[in-house]
Amino acid sequence: SESADAKRHRLYVALTENDLSSSVSAGENKGRQLAHDAVVRDFAGPLEPPRAQVALDPPPGFDAAKSSVVAFIEDEASGDVVQVVKLPLAQCAP
Repeated sequence: SESADAKRHRLYVALTENDLSSSVSAGENKGRQLAHDAVVRDFAGPLEPPRAQVALDPPPGFDAAKSSVVAFIEDEASGDVVQVVKLPLAQCAP
């Protein structure tokens, strides 16, 4: 049944941002500028499906035009991800 499945699953939600970079000051990449995509800027979970609400808090300097919301459902017993949805933040309702 749907309610039995909901009890076996957990929902996680991430706010991600693309086109970030960092300057490396030590180690084998010292002096290099590294590019980063799909950087998790905020994360919530585990939440109880099917009706879960969450407020994600973007950090200072966050660029909504380069960001997405990623939600995934995980089977609690096995840890397997059973579904993933990614939506650009610009397409999400305010």
